[in-house]
Amino acid sequence: MNNCKIDFEYPGKKCTALDTAHIENELGKQLPQTYRDVLECCGGGILSLKNSFINLPLDDSSEDYELSIDQILGNGKTSSGSNNDLLTYGRFLTEEYEIPDEVLLCAISEAGMHEYLVINYGLKDFPEGSVLYCNDEENPGEYIQVASTFAEFLELLEPDPEFSESTVESDPKYIHERSMDGTLAPELEQAIAAASNLGLEHEIRCAAKNTGLYVSGRSQETWHLFDLVYWAIQHVKPYRQIEELTVMDSPEAMRTMLSESFIIPEQISGFLSDIATFELWWEDRVKENRLVQHEDGYRLDGSYMDTVLKK
Repeated sequence: MNNCKIDFEYPGKKCTALDTAHIENELGKQLPQTYRDVLECCGGGILSLKNSFINLPLDDSSEDYELSIDQILGNGKTSSGSNNDLLTYGRFLTEEYEIPDEVLLCAISEAGMHEYLVINYGLKDFPEGSVLYCNDEENPGEYIQVASTFAEFLELLEPDPEFSESTVESDPKYIHERSMDGTLAPELEQAIAAASNLGLEHEIRCAAKNTGLYVSGRSQETWHLFDLVYWAIQHVKPYRQIEELTVMDSPEAMRTMLSESFIIPEQISGFLSDIATFELWWEDRVKENRLVQHEDGYRLDGSYMDTVLKK
């Protein structure tokens, strides 16, 4: 972990004061002091569930909108290998999503760039230095003020509803109990049975144990788990498009199956990951020709899975 006031599950690369000055010079923007402190403490990164949740008061709603923040952009890559750099990744996303120069992309939600946060440097309708929210899918280019300063934004971060202080996610004994003894979603159990691979459930449980049960970004351990789970699922019904993999509230979606698996009585939440991690796995496997399109949907290549199942 780190000594920041907020907790990062996967921090970035810690900055020196010179590194931060270089980032500001390249951006042509002076960062808020609190943002500088985060960069020089840990380099930003993927937030812990301890402080990844925020309630947004929307003008057109009688209730606050609940937003899960996944990542605060910073320096280099995170410890899990995810892109995290303000200068490279931030600029790429800014151009890709046509974010105006008057703001600076600083944070990305669990939904990816469908919902993101920026710091205001020139939009006249908002105070300079305020943190703004944009739903790029529903209202591209429209902003709502979240906090008057970056420091205030950090103060607003709360524990995710699925986080429990009564459990320690990094405790090896706790991870072992959830992975090896936790109940699996009925849909995942059915898929494992349909695959008819002797010992597949045990392999999936061991793979889950190696991930730590909360993941974000690319890692060999996560990709191995996803390979095994999707191999089981494709024996029931392979997915025709990536949305079938990530849509929540569908018991047949891989993300839902995992979120409702590895559950023990003391903990209501199962395997946790952001949408972007599933999307990265899908894109990687398609690009590598390991996830191949067929008439009934995408299937993992049998020869490739022979090597995976022998591990």
